[in-house]
Amino acid sequence: MRIVRWMVVALIGMGCLPKTSLEVLVPADVALPPNVTRIAVVDRSRPGNFGQGVLDTIEGALTNEDIAADRRGASEAVRGVAEVLRASPRFEVVVPRPDRRRQDSSVFDRTMNFRTAKAICQPHGCQAVVSLEAFDSDSQVLVETETSVDRTSNGREIARTTFQAMRETRVVSAWRVYDLSSRSIVDDIRDHAVIDSWTEEGPTEAAAIASLPPVGDAVFQVGFDAGASYGVRIAPSFVWVTRSYYGGGDDRMKRAKRLVKANRWPAAAEVWQGVARKGSGKIAAKARYNLAVYNETRGRLNKALRRAKAAASVLSNNRSRTYVRILERRLRDAERLERQMRPPAVRAPRRSRR
Repeated sequence: MRIVRWMVVALIGMGCLPKTSLEVLVPADVALPPNVTRIAVVDRSRPGNFGQGVLDTIEGALTNEDIAADRRGASEAVRGVAEVLRASPRFEVVVPRPDRRRQDSSVFDRTMNFRTAKAICQPHGCQAVVSLEAFDSDSQVLVETETSVDRTSNGREIARTTFQAMRETRVVSAWRVYDLSSRSIVDDIRDHAVIDSWTEEGPTEAAAIASLPPVGDAVFQVGFDAGASYGVRIAPSFVWVTRSYYGGGDDRMKRAKRLVKANRWPAAAEVWQGVARKGSGKIAAKARYNLAVYNETRGRLNKALRRAKAAASVLSNNRSRTYVRILERRLRDAERLERQMRPPAVRAPRRSRR
């Protein structure tokens, strides 16, 4: 299966090889059943009745949590997982309008009734429900000081204190995937944690803290990231990877590097093939390494691995050995990806009885 998109990133500096970035499709950690092609994404994390809402509010007051921030964050988590699932070539996605009674909402550890899941899916023709079961955030601010000494023009020393404030926001979410056909929960994760932090400086502690994003904005952003990272867990997803290649040591290699920078990869590959055939030693091995990268950009992983192994046997350095392992892992992933992307089997129609 060839699903590779690439672009050139010219990163050239002292001791740094030029690099290229590829967008590749990677398999999900959790493979959903082949019959699941359309998914509904819902939020069950909010309280489903008045009593539960009161408990939630009391807990928020006692722990100084921002209930409104958590609710906004939960909505962003749903949006994040839906965006990742939509970007995957594996699924179609629907996000039904929230209906707390219909979604059987509960802040407690209670699974959704499959009659409820069927009622959610039936109007949309979906086969599974991805549900945000719980959402909780914790945000704290830490302040450190740094003192430096400035010298004035007349030689006097003046101590200056700078305040550095850091907001760290952690979101823990729980998710389940309900498969209607088997009436089973195919994924159940209770402690999906995502953390992010922001750092700002100021002449006073208050100024440094004021420069940080408000807690609601932080939870909003980390909530989206939590949903997006869960989406990658259950859906084949496109990710960007970086590959380095050799562009020096020989005029032909330098010319090929210029061709790559101009997005003329086939022309660069012709140059590398000539170096690999007519060159010797490490310069030929570097050309074979580059041909491995070229073949990977074209989705020809087996050919890329052969070239990479030939290069590594001569170069015998960390870079070449690591690249061989990367390609071996990509080939294993390709087998998993093929199984995950395989269309559901079509059942033969039953013969009518006469």
